[in-house]
Amino acid sequence: MEKLLFLVVEDEKDVLLGLKHMLEGEFTCIVDTAASGEEAVKKMIAKDYSLVLLDIKMPEKSGLEVLKEVKDVKALPKVLVVSAWSGAEMVYTALQAGAVSFIEKRSLPKIKEKIEELLRIGGGNGKT
Repeated sequence: MEKLLFLVVEDEKDVLLGLKHMLEGEFTCIVDTAASGEEAVKKMIAKDYSLVLLDIKMPEKSGLEVLKEVKDVKALPKVLVVSAWSGAEMVYTALQAGAVSFIEKRSLPKIKEKIEELLRIGGGNGKT
């Protein structure tokens, strides 16, 4: 079975590691990580990910800026925004920027459910 390739973009180290471990434990996947928006842009341009879990509020380069920069160079993979920031305007802005879905980063089981849902819808690209 081919493994899915995921990227987790999160500036908070504990959250980054928690998401990485959850993904590795629940899915047949390889998980790359990026601790900044700049690192995320480089990785998203260099590789074809099945799914990207992207934080919005990061120092220096926000998740919205990441989406714009990558979209200017290539088609975006499926991007799930996982953020403590919510609200209708934030969700709308993230979806308009190219994200396929938005979830608050409060519950790993809910994040897992959302990922399963997104993977069922159209599979995903970037299998390794």
